[in-house]
Amino acid sequence: MELEQKRGDVAEVLSDDLSVITAEINAYQRVAGEAIFEIGRRLKHVKENDLAHGEFGKWLDEIGMNDRIARKFMTVARELGGKRTMSSEIGLEALYQIATLPEPEREKPHKVPSTGEIKTVDEMTVRELREVKKALKEAEEARKLAERQREMAERDAQVLRDTLESIEDRPPEVKYQTEYVEVKDEQAERELAQYKSLFGDISMYEGKATRVTNGDAITYTVFEFSEDVRKFIEKYGHLTHFAREFNEMIPDGKSEYLSAIRTLKVFLGKLERNLTEQDAVIIEQ
Repeated sequence: MELEQKRGDVAEVLSDDLSVITAEINAYQRVAGEAIFEIGRRLKHVKENDLAHGEFGKWLDEIGMNDRIARKFMTVARELGGKRTMSSEIGLEALYQIATLPEPEREKPHKVPSTGEIKTVDEMTVRELREVKKALKEAEEARKLAERQREMAERDAQVLRDTLESIEDRPPEVKYQTEYVEVKDEQAERELAQYKSLFGDISMYEGKATRVTNGDAITYTVFEFSEDVRKFIEKYGHLTHFAREFNEMIPDGKSEYLSAIRTLKVFLGKLERNLTEQDAVIIEQ
């Protein structure tokens, strides 16, 4: 009896009636939930109207509240102030997680990544809300990345189309034809041997008393090469926008990709070395 009296000095004696206890809990929940919004509203009012005269942080120290907690109260009041019905059983941290969700996502059910359960935001724990927020953020970042890549690909495609159109608008190019000249057999054999040493096997000419004008043949090939380069860039230009995807490839795929690039570099280097210094200056200009 004496112990019960001492406890009564500290706190009210609780009822043994379960229905009374239940009613009291519900009442305190409502008061606690309402208090979150009212505290946040008042903090927001003090800050926005500079009632602490530029010393909002110092005033928070005086009332025993740190800045991080104060900002959570103010965020809840600002974002959820008109929806206080969800506050009766939800604490500050859960309300803050809901308040920092994109507004359209607060009203719809979501799948909790760790459990697969479908819940509304006011049914979730703080941990579940954080999981959902992270999943939504990752999905939004992936969507934005895909959109950027699509826009860059479309822009590159337009540049290529414009380039091709400008090429088509140029005056017709002079097509160089291989010139065949009747000569004696001995001279033909000598020139064919010289041509082979320069350009490899040309069996299509063997046994014929003809010779080829080298300059015309190479010039024609160069124009074909230039056209094929334009087609190559048009086909593979979009690959420049997928650095992260290439870095995440399986090792075999990455090795094949790097090997192809290095082979192309070696080939282009050999082509460039065939130019004279004067030709290189003209290209750079």
